[in-house]
Amino acid sequence: MFKSLLLFYNKLSIAKKLQFLGYSSALIASTVVLSLLFIFQYTSERHLTVEQSKVFAKILADNIAPSVIKDDVIAISNTLASIEYNDKINQAFALNKSWKMLGAFHKGNNFVQQHKIIPIIIENQNLWKDGFFYSVVPIIAGNIKLGHLVIVSSLDEFYVRIVKHYAVIIFIIIIALLSTSRFRVILQQSILQPIARLDEVTTQIIKTKNLNHDIPAFNNDEIGDLAKNFKHMISELNNYNNEINAQKDTLSYQANYDSLTKLPNRTLFYDRLNQSIYKASRNSEKFAIFFIDLDQFKEVNDTYGHEYGDKLLIKVANLLQNIMRKDDTLARLGGDEFIIIMNDIQKFHSASVLAQKILDIFGTRIEVEKEELFITCSIGISMYPQDSTDPNELLRHADIAMYRSKSDGRNAYNFYVEDMTTEVLHRVDMQVRIRRALEEKEFIVYYQPQYDMRTDVLIGMEALVRWQDKERGLVFPGDFIDLADEFGMVVGINRQVMNMAMIQAKEWHDQNLDFGRISINISIEQIENEDFVSFIQSMLLKTGCSPDWICLELTEGQLMSNADTAISVLTQISDFGIKIAIDDFGTGYSSLAYLKHLPIDKIKIDRSFIIDITTNNDDAAIVDAIIAVSKSLKLGIIAEGVETVEQKEFLVSRGCYDVQGYLYGRPVAADEIRTKLISLS
Repeated sequence: MFKSLLLFYNKLSIAKKLQFLGYSSALIASTVVLSLLFIFQYTSERHLTVEQSKVFAKILADNIAPSVIKDDVIAISNTLASIEYNDKINQAFALNKSWKMLGAFHKGNNFVQQHKIIPIIIENQNLWKDGFFYSVVPIIAGNIKLGHLVIVSSLDEFYVRIVKHYAVIIFIIIIALLSTSRFRVILQQSILQPIARLDEVTTQIIKTKNLNHDIPAFNNDEIGDLAKNFKHMISELNNYNNEINAQKDTLSYQANYDSLTKLPNRTLFYDRLNQSIYKASRNSEKFAIFFIDLDQFKEVNDTYGHEYGDKLLIKVANLLQNIMRKDDTLARLGGDEFIIIMNDIQKFHSASVLAQKILDIFGTRIEVEKEELFITCSIGISMYPQDSTDPNELLRHADIAMYRSKSDGRNAYNFYVEDMTTEVLHRVDMQVRIRRALEEKEFIVYYQPQYDMRTDVLIGMEALVRWQDKERGLVFPGDFIDLADEFGMVVGINRQVMNMAMIQAKEWHDQNLDFGRISINISIEQIENEDFVSFIQSMLLKTGCSPDWICLELTEGQLMSNADTAISVLTQISDFGIKIAIDDFGTGYSSLAYLKHLPIDKIKIDRSFIIDITTNNDDAAIVDAIIAVSKSLKLGIIAEGVETVEQKEFLVSRGCYDVQGYLYGRPVAADEIRTKLISLS
């Protein structure tokens, strides 16, 4: 029952709950009050009836006592008959001490009832039964108990009074309920109206998602505190919402814009690109993608520092923005790469005009932190829809065209053509294959002998790399070494070659074979590496190779690109006993001042001067000059690429005796060199 009532109550609205509580509490209070008043009135009336009956019975008992003493039945009856005029008394009868009837009077002469009630009266001398009150008092004369007097009072008047009192009480309660109903309504409204207002505000907040709603003030009670707390909560939520929105705006900006240049980043660029594709497709328009890469930006960072490089990028971004149209997009993909979307172009020539403008702004020196810098860029251009309608392909094609500009010598622009893709795919394939060749040690060493032309005695040999490709067979350096250098893998190749050459030198030495010195090519990247000297030391220890068996060769161009570092590092290596030679001498721009300080032992004349030495006076003059320089600096000299007897005779006549070339031997595998060394021993 209680659970059902609780379930019913929980389903009610607050207004219905208040009404239910109001009516229930009023009903319960009325019932309690009515019950208490009834009990009080009933008790009072009953007590009054008892007292009145006893008083009357006492008086009648005193009056009847003389007649009982005389045993005068008639007198007793006449005395009892005096109750006839008392409306409240219905019967009276006198009993002796043994409860035997002495006399009786009954309105209506119902004597049977008298005899039936006597046994009950003996047990309960004051009895309420069947609408009558039986009051028993003793009949006393002096101090002697003569018998008992029973007075039977009708309770009709008692019940009438009770009913009247009950009706009055109910009437008063009804009046009280009616008079307080208005108060209950006011009380209910004072509770419900603030709650309803709060509910209305919350509903509006939910519908409008707007927290800027005014919360009305209420009385200083619990509901008022609730409204204040709710207002404070809304205010805090609003502040929090504003902070979240601000953070969202910040995160959105950071997600779509480059933090350095404030230009759109890759994410926003792709969004703009897709918009351009959609618009161009719908309106049958054309647009161009410009992929811009700064030339040799890494050198700027290395020379001036990354902070300077960042400021240069900001400067470049501002310069590019100044020549942009309003509807076009300039974005930074990262590093020194910028992208332009040139929308709605009528002719491809328009893209050429913009590309030339970009090259022109880089044609003047750019000032950053009071430092004037000359920097160029390479540009690749792809066209929609001519080159592709796919956003990723458009960007890739522009990137490919940009690399063609790099290959053309930088500071240029190129439109994408389909042949470029084949070239790029080849480059990508080669990059993967060269990396795999390094990992799987597919590179091997061939050796080309070097001779003293005066005696035709073997004085040494050059270690030359070959690639034993599992799929294509033997690959010569001209087909992969430039790409390896571009991909940053030439250092790894050189290290593997050095390791194999030193192992081979130790093996031939242990076999008592005289091979002179093995010349090993190194790059400027190795010299610039801080651990290069320690790497050489560790290789010598690991292979057991002597420094006296090794000569390191570095091209003239690379040597002069960082001469100061080269002097320092090569001096330390020279101190080990390793010889140093300048390769391809005459092709670079060596300074005699630097040559004087370099710890070099030998100069190698580049084969480009040897080929036409007997027919081209300029080449002959250059070779004469190189030989003169070597003699003046007391350096050894060797000519490479000697293939004819005429070339040999010319060099000998000029005082250059050491030679390397097909005339004396092609590069061959180690086993063939071993056979030759055995035959010479």
